[in-house]
Amino acid sequence: MIDYENTGGQGLRGAEYLGAEDKVIIFYSKSCDKIEYGLLKLILDSGSGLELCRLERSGKNALDFYIASMLGEIFGGGYQGKAAIVSRDQGFKAVQEYWRERASKKGAVVLNSTIGGCIRSANEDNVRTRTAREGREQCKAVCGRTVRRDVCSGRSK
Repeated sequence: MIDYENTGGQGLRGAEYLGAEDKVIIFYSKSCDKIEYGLLKLILDSGSGLELCRLERSGKNALDFYIASMLGEIFGGGYQGKAAIVSRDQGFKAVQEYWRERASKKGAVVLNSTIGGCIRSANEDNVRTRTAREGREQCKAVCGRTVRRDVCSGRSK
């Protein structure tokens, strides 16, 4: 679940690591309703599901409540896996803590500011996670600094 109002296009970085088993829900409002085509194409080309959820009413934290409600709908519907919230809003840590106590898997909610960061933070033992981590290390080798691969410029410092 992407808090697009909070992260903008930066939150979609790492979309190249998505797969058919993923579902991406982008939450946005009329104040932030433009999505970079190249990033959207990465999501579509990954084969993952895509849903766009437009905020109908504005107000303080309204989009955050949409995301928290969707998370409740997902876990309430019996989902047993991990869910990710892509946001820089630290208020979502409360949501993460709530589900840590109630979801079937420890750490069922992953919180990070990018898709790639969420994939790495999920700590799943699979090729995708290893590839995302290796991408981060490759960027360090090229740029000479430790930065997230999803924001790597490919230029030396």
